[in-house]
Amino acid sequence: MADRIQNAEISVPTATINSPGPYLRGAVNLTSSTGDPGGSNASGIVTVAYEYSTNGGGTWQSTGASFNSTAVPDGNVDLHVVATDAAGNTTTSAAVASLADNTKPATTDNAPSGWQSSPVTVTLTANDGGSGVNVTEYSVDGNPSYTVGTSVAIPAPADGSNDGAHTIAYFSADNAGNIETIKSTTVLIDATPPTCPSCAAADYLRGTVTLSADPDSGGAGIKSVAFEYTDAGGSTWTTIGTDTTGPGPYTADWDTTPVPDGHYDLRIQITDNADNVTTTSLPDKVVDNTAPDVALVGAPTEGQLVSGTIAIAASASDATSPVASVKFFVRGSLLGTDTAAPFSLSSMASRTSIGRSTNWTPWV
Repeated sequence: MADRIQNAEISVPTATINSPGPYLRGAVNLTSSTGDPGGSNASGIVTVAYEYSTNGGGTWQSTGASFNSTAVPDGNVDLHVVATDAAGNTTTSAAVASLADNTKPATTDNAPSGWQSSPVTVTLTANDGGSGVNVTEYSVDGNPSYTVGTSVAIPAPADGSNDGAHTIAYFSADNAGNIETIKSTTVLIDATPPTCPSCAAADYLRGTVTLSADPDSGGAGIKSVAFEYTDAGGSTWTTIGTDTTGPGPYTADWDTTPVPDGHYDLRIQITDNADNVTTTSLPDKVVDNTAPDVALVGAPTEGQLVSGTIAIAASASDATSPVASVKFFVRGSLLGTDTAAPFSLSSMASRTSIGRSTNWTPWV
């Protein structure tokens, strides 16, 4: 009988905690293997208790068979099991180490701001300070299927078929199973140069003229409209003015008086917010700030006796631009206007002698 009691006193339980895995997230079920090897003298295991430590085993705290990893800071956690038999013998197992990680990874993108006229590659960068990033996935323009990867290509074909706003949705998951909330970014593509169906200027210019352009503002929208001139057939362009105010029409005033009379080429350069540029050429415009040559009345002649309907003729010329019209006056009163050479006018007159005092006056 004494031998049996002695064996019971010296028999201790066995205890081994099963590893819950390298990472702990949320509630974790703990399991172990325990036993009392005393054979017929064994008193039997009466309690199994689990404990954890967050300071490398310096201190231990009790936990149930379900370990709430959210109750401790992210970081290293040691776990062990304590088995006690009916005789009061206890055994503490060797500890297993795991990493508590209840923090989601964070992913950022480098999508450019504003409109782009060329292909864009967006890089997704995921960071996780605990268990590490396991995977990053993305979807473009609402595609329900996500693609694994960190490089997202948004094409910009020259035919404009991919113009518009493109949404990239993305997220990352870490090795502990934390899944990031889906984020998104937008890439704006406009590979189509702006159009300007209303870019025009008059053929003949004098004084200060207002040049105007009203380009299509679709897509990226208009950034600027520049008006320029050069000598006809030249290649050195001088800026008249640049309008960035918007919306259209865009304008610039050109004082033509400092430049010599003659032929000039104009062009309008339209830049949109994706830096697409459209150039509209307006060739061979004539600057003419010189009055036509003095018109001469050719008939009737001075001293001629006239009556009834008479024909009045005049000649006029201009070195730079065609004569548009000749007006005929008598003593300051307008008789009429002719717009085609040879310039003439038929007028009713009482029987009179034409002299200097009659004052037939052509006005060009």
